[in-house]
This record gives sequence, C-alpha cells and structure tokens, in this order.
Amino acid sequence: MPNLQIFHATLTPTDRYTLNDTNISKLVCYHPDMAPLFAGSIPSTTKTIKIRDFYFTIDETINGLEVETLIIQRPNQITDEKINAFARHGYQYRGAIFKQLPDTRSSTRQYTFTKSKTGDPQITIELPKIELA
Repeated sequence: MPNLQIFHATLTPTDRYTLNDTNISKLVCYHPDMAPLFAGSIPSTTKTIKIRDFYFTIDETINGLEVETLIIQRPNQITDEKINAFARHGYQYRGAIFKQLPDTRSSTRQYTFTKSKTGDPQITIELPKIELA
C-alpha cells in the first residue's frame, strides 16, 4: 500500500490497523473511537484526519498528533469546552459546514480544526457589565 493516499478506517475498536510504510495524506475514521484503531501508527505523511463524531477523551486521543487538520463530523453542536480542549493541544477552531447525509433528510456538521504554530488562545465567554443607576 505504499501509493495509497486516502485510507478509510471502518472496523471496530477491537481491530487494529497497521499503517506503517504507507504515504497516506488523509485518514477517514468511520468509527467514533479512533484512539485504539491506530495505536500510534499514523504515518508522518498524514495531513488530515476526519472523524465521525467522537466519544473519546480529547486529551488522550489527540495528544501528540502532528496532523495539520482535524475534521470532526457530528450531528449536533460542539461546545466551547470541546473547542478549548482542542486549543490546549494546539488546534484552532476554523469553523463548520453543514452537509446533507446521503439518502436521508438529515444533515450533519463538519467542524474544522487546524494545527496552530503560535499557540492560539482559548475561547472565553464574557458577560456584559451591568451598571446600576
């Protein structure tokens, strides 16, 4: 598989993939718990990882990842706590797009995070100041 560019991982977390000696640039994970699937064997040529939803602990899963772009696809909104968890690991939130799921009326969101080289700040929520007269 040395010429493979995009790898679609569809197995369960109990299965393991060995991606050594590949030159993949994009990894698409159809299982929401990607951590045990690869066990540290993501090739250095991988620039993008796309994950369908996530039930994993962000701190455990993306700690040490060196990919440029993370795309998280999920049906509901993402919270500021999750965005800040990605920011603590150097991934800045870039925005989301909506996609229609094939053969259904439902849609999903794709949240994009990019690796920051400057250590971008986390999101802070400021409450308005109330002045008493």
